[in-house]
Amino acid sequence: MHILLVAFEYPPLNTGGARRPQRLRKGLTARGHRVTVWTADYRQSALYTICDTGMPSVDDEVKRIPMQGEDLVFRIQRTGYTAASDGYWRLWKRSLRKAWEELLRADDRPDVILLTLPPFSLFRFARWVKNESSIPLVVDLRDHWSLWMMTPYASRLHARIIRMRERELLTWADGVVVVTPVMKRDLQAIHPGLVPEHVQVVTNAMEKLPEQTSADLPSRIRIGYLGAFYYFPQVAMEAAKPWYLRAPHRWFLYSPRREDWKYRSPWYFFRIVHELFSQHPEWAGRIELQFAGRKPAWFDQMVEEWSLGGQVVHWGQLDASAALRMQDACSILLITSVKVEGGDDYCIAGKTFEFLSSGKRIIGCVTRGAQRDVLEESGMALCIDPDDPAGAAERLHNWLLAKAPCSPQPQVIARYALAAVAEDMEHALVKAISSCRGAGGS
Repeated sequence: MHILLVAFEYPPLNTGGARRPQRLRKGLTARGHRVTVWTADYRQSALYTICDTGMPSVDDEVKRIPMQGEDLVFRIQRTGYTAASDGYWRLWKRSLRKAWEELLRADDRPDVILLTLPPFSLFRFARWVKNESSIPLVVDLRDHWSLWMMTPYASRLHARIIRMRERELLTWADGVVVVTPVMKRDLQAIHPGLVPEHVQVVTNAMEKLPEQTSADLPSRIRIGYLGAFYYFPQVAMEAAKPWYLRAPHRWFLYSPRREDWKYRSPWYFFRIVHELFSQHPEWAGRIELQFAGRKPAWFDQMVEEWSLGGQVVHWGQLDASAALRMQDACSILLITSVKVEGGDDYCIAGKTFEFLSSGKRIIGCVTRGAQRDVLEESGMALCIDPDDPAGAAERLHNWLLAKAPCSPQPQVIARYALAAVAEDMEHALVKAISSCRGAGGS
């Protein structure tokens, strides 16, 4: 099977979104498929600043399609107040159109196209595929679109436009892939007419299974967090104001559901650690908290608020190899999750699978949802309640006192091995091809 994988985010871009398509390509290739990748050439873009150093190796099956640099129109679109788009399509569509027209003229067409999103503005590429070709299309949703609630919509109208576009995308696709069961349930609730069999769950993957579980805890315990937090306190504060106290262009802010992204930040875990040191001060000299990724402006203030200046180190943005070295130096790894009021968080952070693959213990300062489910099922994590600092601190104390025991569940962890995930994706692609042919496609 010849698969065209269209992935705006792809290495050397150093983001979580770039790793999934890279691993899917590796896994599907190992299963005997030919996978051609179309991705962006970031050299004219500000995204180039978060690319790993050095040019990527030459690969005939990876086509790097130029994108133009960000301009004023793009920056306005990114504010979300005047457009229901992330803006990346506008920067990429001209060069992408040339590549698409060349493909339509070629004799060697793919058997199926796998379009991975976000950025969601690329949903317009799906329109090209369905209007101008008979090639089966599978849409891989790494995140929610209409329920992407890091920031509110500019208005109810913006939310309605996105929901309509999402419904169009789901209709155009011959198959839809999501990353968690919670995400599938959410989509079915938003779009009641969506046939359950049309949507397949294909999780993120780990490239290797853990060879061994963690060794005994050292005297100096390093707890590490890698990656972004996606927490923007100014936006949350603005949304909480009465409409008449906001700037006019923010009067109509709207959220279809309440999500608290402060839970994704380390604030609640810092509160628990502060409580731990208050109850059991002997740990203050043994625990060090290490962070890597873009350092937000609010980070140091959180550290100061919970008097953890002597325990916290932030290394800033690291390239992939340096981040791996930091991870290896940690005894325990930390994961947080968003709080969805009255519901479940759909997201499982991509680093979860890297952490499981490392064989290290994990602390999950997590709310109800997919993230907590996978951590608990793995047997590799202590999950603590961010809303119960005293109880969480006592659980953490007892766990550390017992040398942080864990009981890995190999059968559960094996579900997330790259070979198993690639097989799941293969089934989704084959099903979409059959569906397309049954509907009259070629």
